[in-house]
Amino acid sequence: MGGVDALQARKKFDPQGSGFDMDTALKFGMKPFAGPGPNKGHFGSVVPATRAQESGVGVPPGSYMILKGANHPTFHKAVAAEKRRGFEVKQFGDRLFSVPKIGDILGE
Repeated sequence: MGGVDALQARKKFDPQGSGFDMDTALKFGMKPFAGPGPNKGHFGSVVPATRAQESGVGVPPGSYMILKGANHPTFHKAVAAEKRRGFEVKQFGDRLFSVPKIGDILGE
């Protein structure tokens, strides 16, 4: 698929699907990882949540929006990486976000 069809397909990101939100990644200036290793050529999985998301759907401050759909082949890797840094994946509105665990916010 190319041209206008590819652009339209990108705009129809489904947070529960198997795709990747490339429009948002590019809007945040994200580029594919250039270093060596298994992530070479891949984009990151999250971008910072916006103030509009915080006030609009109640996303906690310091959260990140997940760019992979819940059925993306490597979604589990994104969830595991977020867990390692003390975050958990939750849904707010129609999107998935990585939010600090409440114990981490309270210093527990």
